[in-house]
Amino acid sequence: MKKLHTLLFISLLSLCFVQCTKDNPEPDTSSFLEAKIDGVQWKSSWCSFVMIDNEPVIAAESSDGNTYFNFYFDEPAVVGKTYPIYNYKGILAGYGSKINSNDDYSSLAGNSPDAQVGQITIQSFEDGVMTGTFNFIGEQTTTGAKKNFTEGKFKARNK
Repeated sequence: MKKLHTLLFISLLSLCFVQCTKDNPEPDTSSFLEAKIDGVQWKSSWCSFVMIDNEPVIAAESSDGNTYFNFYFDEPAVVGKTYPIYNYKGILAGYGSKINSNDDYSSLAGNSPDAQVGQITIQSFEDGVMTGTFNFIGEQTTTGAKKNFTEGKFKARNK
């Protein structure tokens, strides 16, 4: 009988610990940026943003540290707003390689400053976390080669 009481006590104690764990989950500290580059999936190991004069700069880097994305805003971020990405003005978007400068693509290329090459939408922005979606056509500045960056999404944390 004593063994049964001990077993019941341990079982109840275990349930209490399981319930306490569920009531106090670990805070979500995840961040990411992912997109398809000419149809090939790319994913970052982290994604963060900083505010400069109330305008966000978003950065993300691959897990091997060789490639990255950057977005530079020229106005404050507003939840629900879709911002056009143009050549030479407005929101600037870029993808680059730390090991091959011929693999750098940017919205800062082309001969038409008013040409819209993509868009970025801010879906949420609270508690130091910004989420959104994007797509753009990047151009290699020296060769003129182009890459399509599609199905982009991000969750960036303020640094």
